[in-house]
Amino acid sequence: MADHDRQHRRLIGNGAGVQTVCLKELFEFQLLWSCTVHRCSLCCCVVGLVLSLALIDFCCCSWNARVGVAAIRAGRRARPGAARCDAGSNRSSIPGMASRHDRATQERRRRLRERQENERKEFRRRQQAQMAALHEIDGAVERFEAARAAVAAALANAVQVFPSVEALAEVTAFDAKEIRAYERRHRREQQGAQRRPVTAEQVPQQASGEAEPVTVPTG
Repeated sequence: MADHDRQHRRLIGNGAGVQTVCLKELFEFQLLWSCTVHRCSLCCCVVGLVLSLALIDFCCCSWNARVGVAAIRAGRRARPGAARCDAGSNRSSIPGMASRHDRATQERRRRLRERQENERKEFRRRQQAQMAALHEIDGAVERFEAARAAVAAALANAVQVFPSVEALAEVTAFDAKEIRAYERRHRREQQGAQRRPVTAEQVPQQASGEAEPVTVPTG
């Protein structure tokens, strides 16, 4: 043991210990540098891998977006009747989309035509009903005017038979005022008929002197 210590002190005294210490520090520095380089290279590999994955993802997204835009443009350019003209072949990017669109369009057009046809039928039916009502009103007015003229003629003839208007009013449903009004009406109609020229159709009626039977309500 003592010999070893003496030999060690001798080596240190000769300068060999300094050289041993320098080599040891150099070895530690090289080891530390190599670890640092390896760590940096590993980090660079990881960063490169992450960047590569991000670049691949970006390229895939841009490609999918470009394909989607092209499909949308192709669907817009597709004609509505392409499925019918091509005998069932679908030119759209989405299968069955053109045929469903065509069926929906045809259904909407069919409902629109049915609604317009129903509206036209209803309008014609309402117009025919209005015309029939107007004709009925005209006929009723004509019959009413003829009945009033017949009543006026009958009352005028009755006034000539009865001693007075009051006596006639006692046995009929008309009062004296109404009887006088009908009498004046009948007198005006006779005066107007005398002023008008007589036609061939009116001659037999005036010659016969017959009047249409009129039912007068009695009290």
